[in-house]
Amino acid sequence: MREPTTTLKQFLELRYRERRRCLKTIGVIYANSGHENFRYIKEAEISARSFRRYIPEAEYVMYTQAKGYSSGDFDHILETRFDFPEPLLATTHKNGQMVAKLNALADSRFDITLYLDSDTYALSDQTRSIIGLMDEFDIAVAHAPHRINNRLGDALPDLPASFPEFNCGLILFRNTPKVMDFIRSWRDVYVKYMITHAHDQGAFRRLIYAADIRVATLPPEFNYRGYDYNEAAVILHKREMLPRYIRDENGKQVVLRVKVINFMLKICRSRFRLKEIYRGNREDLDVVMLHEDVLKANALTWDNPIPTKNQGPERVLELAWADSHYEGARNILCSNHRAAIWGFKDPRTLLMVRQWREIFRSIEFVGIFRHPFSVAKSLCERPSFPITFEQGLELWLTYNRILLEEHRRNPFPIVSFDWNDGKLVHAFDDLSQQLGLNPVDRAELFFEPSLRRFNAERDQSLSGHLAATYSELALISEDCKL
Repeated sequence: MREPTTTLKQFLELRYRERRRCLKTIGVIYANSGHENFRYIKEAEISARSFRRYIPEAEYVMYTQAKGYSSGDFDHILETRFDFPEPLLATTHKNGQMVAKLNALADSRFDITLYLDSDTYALSDQTRSIIGLMDEFDIAVAHAPHRINNRLGDALPDLPASFPEFNCGLILFRNTPKVMDFIRSWRDVYVKYMITHAHDQGAFRRLIYAADIRVATLPPEFNYRGYDYNEAAVILHKREMLPRYIRDENGKQVVLRVKVINFMLKICRSRFRLKEIYRGNREDLDVVMLHEDVLKANALTWDNPIPTKNQGPERVLELAWADSHYEGARNILCSNHRAAIWGFKDPRTLLMVRQWREIFRSIEFVGIFRHPFSVAKSLCERPSFPITFEQGLELWLTYNRILLEEHRRNPFPIVSFDWNDGKLVHAFDDLSQQLGLNPVDRAELFFEPSLRRFNAERDQSLSGHLAATYSELALISEDCKL
């Protein structure tokens, strides 16, 4: 009797199942320091959540030098050093991240390791298909958008141009003696700066070209680095573009609607969370820290927001944002990606409207103001604010002039905190409906009467610029169609 034959398909399926049984563990690794207010670690948390959606069986690991850091987004947080050897002074990454990354890769004990830069984001269920590549290949990596980086002069001319660089911000590899020897060699060549290159990609290209290792070259959409929106993108690797790709729990794209409320309210998680504001001054801490950092970088403070050279009737405000500030703002947006509507309140926002519009063009603003005497008296009575009544009036004028200027450029709703209780409650009911928010719960009215400790007389006391500015705001608020 003839023995039953095994078809090629059956053979490959058996081989696949056998190999999968041998591959016991998958590790997803990040290596980020806590510098610049933990912004790269915060990015990595967002990245890890997106990949866990499609590769839930993996263990997620953060290598960092940030002592005391903890996060539920990682299964393991391992302390490592972020050294920066002297030979690397000419390179781009001067905080030791590249060295920490390569040490982490060499330290990996997982059967399959996926290393990810912090600004990566998994967009679809095709993400997990890269794990299957390790059944047939040793390393999987995508080409770098700039095929050969010769900024520092070494383009490795002995290598063919048809074998360009790989982007090393997303690397998948198997834990075999041959591969781990390659990883350690890559680290040593980079750390000793034996290849003149701005990144670690030059050393990787040199070594992988001659290595006896099977490399799977990922399509660009599996490590998408472009500025144009790409519906086919599977894994995004571009922090500037992340707000356009963020997905919800079901993988559907979320269109963020950002509301900025100046200067008494906060919108969050698709409803007013006003109670937090009424009983205290609780701005979004990340936003406040970003704004404070911008002011500090410009040698200014919230109570001295205008450069001395720009003081006078025709004051011009131009706060410079560094690249790190733009990235910090994008990180804040991305960290709130689960909210269909999200927003924040902070008076400092008025000083930086242009930059917020650059980052998120569909951002919407709502303004609220009160009598200058009420504001000045309130500031004077706060022990933490050593401000005189006259300084309080000047601050009121500075911020509310900017409010008027922004309203003239792009009109938005403005309401007055000086309205009576019934009118103010009604205004916010209308405003909630206009902004697509849930109605305000009557059990959680937006303010308490006790907050109105300073009820200024609004008649003969105001004069000059104060009177003109307050009158214009009052007229705008009455005309707003709420």
